[in-house]
Amino acid sequence: MLAEERYFLIMRELSRFGAVTIRDLSDRFGMSRETVRRDISHLAEQGKLTQIRGGALSPSRKEPDLEERLKSSPEGKRAIGRHVAGLIPDGASVLLDSGSTTLAVAEALLDHKDLKILTNDMRICLLLGRVPGNEAALLGGRLASFEDSVGGWDTVDMLSRYSVDYGVIGVAALSAEPAVMTFDREGAALREAMIRSARIPVIVADHSKFGGVADCRIRGAEKVAYLVTDQAPGSDMRAALDRLPAELIVTERS
Repeated sequence: MLAEERYFLIMRELSRFGAVTIRDLSDRFGMSRETVRRDISHLAEQGKLTQIRGGALSPSRKEPDLEERLKSSPEGKRAIGRHVAGLIPDGASVLLDSGSTTLAVAEALLDHKDLKILTNDMRICLLLGRVPGNEAALLGGRLASFEDSVGGWDTVDMLSRYSVDYGVIGVAALSAEPAVMTFDREGAALREAMIRSARIPVIVADHSKFGGVADCRIRGAEKVAYLVTDQAPGSDMRAALDRLPAELIVTERS
């Protein structure tokens, strides 16, 4: 592979995920880790990314827009959605985070009956709120650009007033420390509040989140009941996830 092709792939992954690791790039594209490390150093010298130990960060560190995320691992996200929907009985109260994977969960819940839905995602609220017998409430807060969702401290405050049976929560990255991560402090606070509000918290994350890095840790991972993903993690990542109390469920896109 030519150097320019490798640079393109690295920058493409950064634009999609905000952060990349040398190990993940090496495994995904069949390049040696030393080659990836050298390419990242070259791109850092040109000011195109920020080099960190074990990987790189995008200079404009932020989560990709929803429309971009919807294109990533669609089959895997649908498999996650079907499995999580299978955990939730008719008549349950369900808190759904905003995002592409949680939207797949919402789509899989369309055949459920009499759900009470709480969400910060307008698409999810409209989708499930129009099902006869369902009740849906949209959390208040600041509208996120290009997301069709709300967030911020007002959302955290409003959520603190609720208690639900199931909480379905998305994350930006799962590191091998282990740590559950997202891109900003407000987002971390919101996910922490979601974990607290749910009697059965469920984290959903497709395989692209393994070994990633983001700016803020999400506390409370020890309270999560299930972590549902679409592909089995590598040995290092599996060992890290095994240290969390959550039951790891791998759908393998079934």
